[in-house]
Amino acid sequence: MKIAVVRLSALGDIIMIEPLLRALMNQGHELHLITKPSNCALFDDYAEPLRVHAWTSFAEANDLRNLGFDAVIDAHNNLRSRLISAWLWPAAVYRVSKEAWKKGAHALGLKWPVTPFQTRLLQAAKPLLASGADIQGLWPVRSAQTGEGTYRVLVLGGTYATKQIPLSLCADVLNRAGGSWVLLGGSDDLSRAQELHAMLNAGLQVQIHCGQSLFASQRLIQGSSVVISGDTGMAHWAAALGKPLQVIWGNTHPLYGLSPGQWPGARVTHHQVQDLDCRPCTKFGHDRCPKGHFRCMMNQKAEAIVAELENLD
Repeated sequence: MKIAVVRLSALGDIIMIEPLLRALMNQGHELHLITKPSNCALFDDYAEPLRVHAWTSFAEANDLRNLGFDAVIDAHNNLRSRLISAWLWPAAVYRVSKEAWKKGAHALGLKWPVTPFQTRLLQAAKPLLASGADIQGLWPVRSAQTGEGTYRVLVLGGTYATKQIPLSLCADVLNRAGGSWVLLGGSDDLSRAQELHAMLNAGLQVQIHCGQSLFASQRLIQGSSVVISGDTGMAHWAAALGKPLQVIWGNTHPLYGLSPGQWPGARVTHHQVQDLDCRPCTKFGHDRCPKGHFRCMMNQKAEAIVAELENLD
């Protein structure tokens, strides 16, 4: 069977659907992923026969329709993915539930947990999966990484400021923990990395690798002993690569059903400031804390993070 999977959003969301893609390919289906161009590089070192299509506009729709798909898994379920799915007619469509009513209830103070995304995805794709299909979480890479475990990774990036770990907390953790570190982030995080470097004790071995390609970032995570990150795509990738991971949660929350490491094989510890009525304030993030105090990050305990490092190394 020829199956198209549509997911157009961010890095972490693509990583979360990968185990399902692999399970379907293991059953002999021909799999095609339709996603944003920026996500295609995720599969540069991918070890499975997946065809990836970069979606930029409906100009590509006819070419995709001519491929003659038997089924479409709409793993996004927004207006654009629904239009794409409809255009690929007569392929049967299997659509993931968004449980938007639960997310909307959070704004009213009703903190009902959303069903984990992978569970909802499996429910949607169940008719296409053989009974007892083996769903494995670890990302299959073509090339092995050598010299693993000689350094730890700290991810500085984050799409929104309220997902980023404050530099004061980063410095406290690194100064307490010591050792060798790699700082990861986008090109916009380079100045933050340099500012953090100036806050660190002499003798700490710190390398700045902000603005790297997705492949280079993957290799750095793959070679690390532990990863510390906020709620970011890199956190999802660390979990998918089987790396011990500490997620430092800010304004977002695992109850949205999008936390890293939902597949077997992940080793994830979550750090959250409890008993904050204002959290979660959004499932995405803000440029600044709406309350002005940013307690969801500023009240995190560096000593607890460092103590967990010894368990995860």
